[in-house]
Amino acid sequence: MNKVGFIGMGNMASALAKAISKTGASIIASNRSNDKLHKACTSLKMKQATNIEVASDSEYVFLGVKPQIYPSVLEEIKEVLSERKDDYKVVSMAAGVTIDTIKEYLGKDTKVIRIMPNLPVGLEEGVVLIAYDDLASVEDKEEFKSLLRKSGTLLEVPENKIDAGSTISGCGPAFMYILMDAMIDGGISLGLTAKEARTLAAQTLIGAGKTVLSKDKALSELKNEVCSPNGTTIEGVKALEENGFRNSMIKAIEAVNRRSKELAKK
Repeated sequence: MNKVGFIGMGNMASALAKAISKTGASIIASNRSNDKLHKACTSLKMKQATNIEVASDSEYVFLGVKPQIYPSVLEEIKEVLSERKDDYKVVSMAAGVTIDTIKEYLGKDTKVIRIMPNLPVGLEEGVVLIAYDDLASVEDKEEFKSLLRKSGTLLEVPENKIDAGSTISGCGPAFMYILMDAMIDGGISLGLTAKEARTLAAQTLIGAGKTVLSKDKALSELKNEVCSPNGTTIEGVKALEENGFRNSMIKAIEAVNRRSKELAKK
């Protein structure tokens, strides 16, 4: 019996598999694209398998496919799962696909864990939102968190908050890349090299994030600590506010949430 199996080896599943591999867990994986599967398995020393093999031979069956593919995959594996007598868990990674939806396909007695990781999990600097079903014991939860211990921050939330949380942690890296790209362009316009500006932008975001996590202060207070009266930073803050920076970020997060709800209906 393999500890972990992945059905689907997209970017997110590959990043999470990389984190799990650091714990020494045995992993098998399947994917529609054999070339992509072979590359991932070679890199992470995983065994290539079929969907049925993953479903029958893994203690944790991770579903790393897109939400719209869930129905066909669940139909494919439900029979082999129903024949199992051991204590396996199905782990969903899809936006908008609820635990109850998965149980409708696989049966109410199936243990289902729903997670939403983000790509930095592969660097041990990610976030994994976790929601358990009512069948999960204290031991189940501790074992699962131990399996993901090399991913970064693990945050257990009620399932009705997992999509909302993912709008920040799951989609947020893309928003931060846009922010950094703009900061880099601004630095280049002032004479910095692209490499210099890139280093400054990336490390600044890392430092700001660690500051927020290490200090129990309101974000407005932390911002004010950087802004001197009549200084340079406050002028930049004014420019951001005048150009709708804060509102644009809020709208982006709301747009992500709307799309998650749309996907859940398909």
